[in-house]
Amino acid sequence: MMTRSISLIVIFGFIAITMAAQTPRKPIGNLLVENIPNLPTDLTERWEQYQNIRSAGFADWDAKGEGIYIATRFGDVAQIHHVAKAGAAREQVTFYKEPISGVRTCPDPTKDGFLFSRDIGGNENYQIYFYDRKNGKVTMTTDGKSRNGNYRWNKKGDKMAYSSTKRTGIDVDFYVAPLSNPGAAEMILENKGGGWSVIDWSADDSRMLVRNSISANESKIFLYDIALKRLDPINPSDKQIAYSDMRFSKDGKGIYVLSDEDSEFAGLRYYDFTTRKQSKIVEMNWDIEGFDVSDDGSMMAFSVNEGGFYKVYSMDTKTMKYAPLSNLPKGVIGGIDFNKDNQRLALSITTATTTGDVYVVNLKTNKQERWTMSEIGGLNPAAFTECSLIEFPTYDKDDKGKQRMIPSLLYMPKGATGKVPVVVDIHGGPEGQSYPSFSNWRQFLVNELGIAVLVPNVRGSSGYGKTYLKLDNGILRENSVKDIGSSWIGSKNNPIWTRRGWRCLA
Repeated sequence: MMTRSISLIVIFGFIAITMAAQTPRKPIGNLLVENIPNLPTDLTERWEQYQNIRSAGFADWDAKGEGIYIATRFGDVAQIHHVAKAGAAREQVTFYKEPISGVRTCPDPTKDGFLFSRDIGGNENYQIYFYDRKNGKVTMTTDGKSRNGNYRWNKKGDKMAYSSTKRTGIDVDFYVAPLSNPGAAEMILENKGGGWSVIDWSADDSRMLVRNSISANESKIFLYDIALKRLDPINPSDKQIAYSDMRFSKDGKGIYVLSDEDSEFAGLRYYDFTTRKQSKIVEMNWDIEGFDVSDDGSMMAFSVNEGGFYKVYSMDTKTMKYAPLSNLPKGVIGGIDFNKDNQRLALSITTATTTGDVYVVNLKTNKQERWTMSEIGGLNPAAFTECSLIEFPTYDKDDKGKQRMIPSLLYMPKGATGKVPVVVDIHGGPEGQSYPSFSNWRQFLVNELGIAVLVPNVRGSSGYGKTYLKLDNGILRENSVKDIGSSWIGSKNNPIWTRRGWRCLA
């Protein structure tokens, strides 16, 4: 797999209209094109429709807890919009040439503002800003030079913590700044390396949860006492453990944490600060990917990644009983966040055939509402193609002698008969996972060009257990490439291509 998040596309077969007579060399912007035929105008115009399909992702609840902020694109890049209620118009709030990310509303409703981050020209030196909704004023809270992130409000809403490379340009240290005077930021913890992040503040604002990410397979977590400037390890161990998320319990006596300790998958645990022991709350044969705890600590919601398809569960933290939320679209779910009323839960949902939109579920009434309806470029949503979850045998066996299978998503043109051209779309990495989320590129290939799309999660992909995740580490990297060479579609009696030399049989 690639070392950066780049999709590698391998095309089998050919399309007659694109392989016509050769054309002379010509510049297109900074690109020099030679012997590439012109595409038909109607095809490029059709692609423009697919390119202008929009999506909306949940960013945060607003200061009053009545409306939401979302990230969506009406120009070239995603900006922040406000939605007052389900189905209401999207009011654009930010207007920049660069995309905006990481909205965090101030917990103090009298401030009526939020933090966000952006860089300039893609330089990845992200700066943190405070947007004051009362007067529309935006204030940069960082130095304008270093790389900053992982910003978290304290519970009172008068201070923010964040990570920054300000000291050395490489090492990531922790700073705390008062909202009233961001320039007076104080470095509270000097770190070595770049894997450090602030995760949560305690209810009394005296402590922080801190994580040091070493790799996809390993991280360390700590409790930081702000007054004493003391960093204490949580659950110290020589084991290789990955912690993906954590939150303080409401009483501050422990934390809820996602951990894969002694397990193939990340489960929900509770760590008690007094006994220094952890107990298992929810363990499944899939990763629990994220969770949120209501402000009053009575409820929790968590998402489970079942082979790329997500389920969301709600749980009573007193009884630890949990149940799945019903009737949610089958796809990828993120942005789980409780409202201050401790009843409503906001979710971002996308499926293979529906672009991303925001839903709100009332856990007391079990009522769900779709808050946004993103445009799809004037296309007919009924024409979009659903994907199938398949697997194919690769070249080797696992450590138990069982044939190793590669989980994949398959998009087939509707009504296709016989053999068809195929695009193999491989996610970047080294770790990572392809999901059954909406892709305008895949839908265009399948629906407009009649090309099947295979999306394999070759060894080294996340979401299938930590043993599978480690299978392409170091000198094993080329084995993931062999997985690609083992791929096939169709029945054993009618494969589309062989497993030798990528030879197309169409």
